[in-house]
Amino acid sequence: RIRRQLRHLGRFVLPWSTLYSAKCSLKGNFLVEEHPVLFGYRPKVRKKPPTALVASGVPAPPPPKESPKPMVLALDVTVDPPLEHPTRVQPQMTLGKETNMMLKHIQKWHDSLKSKHDTRILALGMDVDGRSRLICRYVRPQKPPEHIAAEDPFAIEMAARYVALVPSLQDNEMWNVDDLWCTDQEFLDIQCGDWEEHCILLCNYFNYIDRLRRDRVAGFSATDIQSYCVLCDLVPEGEAVVVLRQEKSSGNCEFWHALQGKCFALPASMQIANSWSLCPGRPAADTEESLDTGPKVLTEASSTIPIRKVHMVFNAENVWANLQRESSRDTHKGVAAMSWNLSDQRRWKPLFRRGELRRLSGQATPEGEEAADFSRSWQLEEPSEALKYQPVDVGQASKLESMLQNQLEQDIIGHRAGLKGEGLENYSTSFNHVIGEKLGQLLEKLEMFSKCSRRHGGVQSVFPLRSSAVPPITREAIEEQMNDIENDFRMVGRPGRTIFGVPFNEPYKDYSLIWDTVKQSRIVELGGDRADYALKVKVFPYASGVLSIW
Repeated sequence: RIRRQLRHLGRFVLPWSTLYSAKCSLKGNFLVEEHPVLFGYRPKVRKKPPTALVASGVPAPPPPKESPKPMVLALDVTVDPPLEHPTRVQPQMTLGKETNMMLKHIQKWHDSLKSKHDTRILALGMDVDGRSRLICRYVRPQKPPEHIAAEDPFAIEMAARYVALVPSLQDNEMWNVDDLWCTDQEFLDIQCGDWEEHCILLCNYFNYIDRLRRDRVAGFSATDIQSYCVLCDLVPEGEAVVVLRQEKSSGNCEFWHALQGKCFALPASMQIANSWSLCPGRPAADTEESLDTGPKVLTEASSTIPIRKVHMVFNAENVWANLQRESSRDTHKGVAAMSWNLSDQRRWKPLFRRGELRRLSGQATPEGEEAADFSRSWQLEEPSEALKYQPVDVGQASKLESMLQNQLEQDIIGHRAGLKGEGLENYSTSFNHVIGEKLGQLLEKLEMFSKCSRRHGGVQSVFPLRSSAVPPITREAIEEQMNDIENDFRMVGRPGRTIFGVPFNEPYKDYSLIWDTVKQSRIVELGGDRADYALKVKVFPYASGVLSIW
């Protein structure tokens, strides 16, 4: 006998712009964004082999115990008849920020790449004053807010979490222009931005943390980790920018989705190899690195890295155009079919030769003097560019928390009573506030867990990309507290009742978006008049008005 139940396990969004840019046809396996935990539902877990065997003296991450298999959705979407694909043109150069010599040099570089017919390759971005600015100028190490200490073993995860909590909005929605580049300070002041702003801020945080660790934290003195911004096409998001975090001695890479805080690991041993696949249905075999330098490790890649095509890479010193051709037989390998050695000019075309950026910027070093090298420093070349954060506003967060709690309770009652024209029966709704307070304690642990874990991916990474420290909170501890809450709920009312619950976590944009998320989960449709509901809203405030809403 088949037992059918309504359960919200996760969500998947396919943007119309992605389908449009893919010439109205898209096929593949896509990761579903799952909840960190669920009441009344436990996904199947699988045993995982150790992720790393390291040389003596090198710390290894704690071995994973069990992890749920990622949820994947297989889709084949086609628009018929197909729509005409728009033609993208390079943005015009506007004088004001860069020297004429620099603009001429960039134009010459673009001309040399015309045969690639890739209009996503660019070296200039339009700033808020409408002037062209070299995109390298936006990249500089920046100190994260006070709650993120670079010495903390989970500083990388905390930085990714903070950036992901800044609301995202496309440029054409904010400024009515196709593409506009804000500085880190402008981004935090506006408290909103798109791919470029999120990615550049995260890249700047990573460079600050990794470089300061190398200088000041024991065990990191021999490391060399550099972060870059990568313009690429993601599936399903479409045109995007991600952060590449690369350990130079081993060649191991991580790709960070700055809008969602997701990490995807790619070991050097699996780059340009046949042992890795973009499809989650084709797991990679463990492969031992054969590099001469650095610790030898046995490691694996993330099961799915959703980067479909790479256009270019940039940091504070240079811009590299990707010259590598995508072979049809290697499409499923994605970024693993590429070389990530940016010094290889057969595969990557740099914008500048050594020292050329300073010369074209009018910053030539006087004869007989050596220019200070800030390319590996955590300190700013210009201290006035340091970020200024607004203090944490606990009072405002408390008011917002109370408002959201009351509004959600009213909307759930109205929705279940059929007052909103949703076609539901006239159900009454009661809330158990005692259980709700216990949910609040659980949400505090979930927030702590989100700041120190890589639940979205990247657990395959090894030291020094991933810390070997034991996290302050584990999934097992959270599930143990959930079991206690479930037992308390079962003791209320009639025996044999079933329990289901979902935690939602969002950056704060607008209440209507929060209510839509709850309503679309259809959890408020469960149970009749005899059902008990428990609801708790928690707002965790951070610097510069950044909020985590649970």
